[in-house]
Amino acid sequence: MRHKIMPLLVVVFLASGYGQALWPTFQYNNQRTGLSPFLGPLQPETSWTYTTGGDIWSSPAIGQHGTIYFGSEDGYLYALHADGSLKWRFTTSSGILSAPALDNRGRIYIGSKDSCVYCIEDSVTYPRLNWTFHANGMISAPILVGNDGTVYARTSLLYAIDPAGNQKWTYHTHLGSQGGPALSLDGNTVYIETCDPPPFEYAVAALNTNGSRKWLRNIGSAPFDFSLTSPTVGSDRTIYFPTFTAKTFFAINPDGTVKWSCNLPGEVMRCSAALGPGDTIYIGSTDHNLYAINPSGIIKWTYPTQAGISASPIIGSCGTIYFASGDKLYALNPDGTMKWEYAVEHTITSSPALANDKLLFGAGNKLYALKNVVAISDRIAYKPALSLKVSPNPFSAGTRICFTINTPGPVNLSIYDVFGRLIRVLTAENKESGQFQAYWNGTDNNGKHLGSGVYLCKLKTNSKETAKPITLLSIRHSHPIR
Repeated sequence: MRHKIMPLLVVVFLASGYGQALWPTFQYNNQRTGLSPFLGPLQPETSWTYTTGGDIWSSPAIGQHGTIYFGSEDGYLYALHADGSLKWRFTTSSGILSAPALDNRGRIYIGSKDSCVYCIEDSVTYPRLNWTFHANGMISAPILVGNDGTVYARTSLLYAIDPAGNQKWTYHTHLGSQGGPALSLDGNTVYIETCDPPPFEYAVAALNTNGSRKWLRNIGSAPFDFSLTSPTVGSDRTIYFPTFTAKTFFAINPDGTVKWSCNLPGEVMRCSAALGPGDTIYIGSTDHNLYAINPSGIIKWTYPTQAGISASPIIGSCGTIYFASGDKLYALNPDGTMKWEYAVEHTITSSPALANDKLLFGAGNKLYALKNVVAISDRIAYKPALSLKVSPNPFSAGTRICFTINTPGPVNLSIYDVFGRLIRVLTAENKESGQFQAYWNGTDNNGKHLGSGVYLCKLKTNSKETAKPITLLSIRHSHPIR
């Protein structure tokens, strides 16, 4: 049921439009992989904290210009500037557990314990409510916005809401959950955890975008195997999902058949999986361990912590795994060795978000922003081993990539997609130290023009690595830069 807000003004979008949000949704994308085009801090220190009137369970979303959106148990949706100062806040009539989502026009969608979904526009100095949708129960699962603008919100029902705030359809999941939906790579299939009645088998359902069911895969016995997590979709379209007490992690083919299952020593509760480059799977457990599983279902390594893991991990552009356990945030190398750990005052309750190399997460009633440590000597005279600049960015016809290396040797400059797949090799040769440039016209190694989206430009030498996200806008018949 939708409550209409009569428009008082018309918003005109300039030709440039609203750009790509830096972190638009829970786990970065609608496949819920958690794989970011940003690096993250090499060594962390607190950039700032912001205190709210309640605990923060809501994973932040980050807009195009760095505005940070998150909810609190005090009932407010907060918008903060990139420096941590308050931009505005919007009140709901109950606490917020749900993670917000941003659409391609910058509108913010948030669910609340008051059983409502809110569509809000950021009008720079204040929030403007577009519409309110009333559901049948509290909304604690992350909101998802589909490729066509459909808004998905989950109670015991999965709601599909059109961009104007009208109900399109519902699907009965037969259980209330904090586990939200995920979308297939083409955006045409919705995956959701459900309970199939009777005999009440725990299952993953695949739905068409009109609400009809494509298939149902039973994976456990209800109610004991509920994991309260979102599915995760890999680059090969595999759907990943855990059970709880059965301690089984499933990989499901796009047709609903089981690809493989992996027995975990611990239980998974509220922690969705993340996928690193090459679709390595990372999942946290109540047994205090983070597990790395290869794409064939074999556990690669286990990292022990001091507390259960219920917040979902995320992955930096170079493969660093960031996750929370108790009152500590951990950064691990892809081989499972520790890069760093960072302790805060309270238990970390929200999954992190990553943009512009800052990590954001909630712990108690505070939102933390971690940045990279810069030593005093570095501030006086710092000459980076590698530097990388991309301009224009975003681009449509072509962009120039300028890079600097300070040590002679083999250099590789390549383009990757957000799943870590190699798209284009721009440079792979020995170079002396100095400044260089390359040009990318938005094509892959076969000369095929790529679709609009965020890609990763990665510069590697024998001992160093850096990367920059690049936004490609697929507009044909433009003149390339020279």
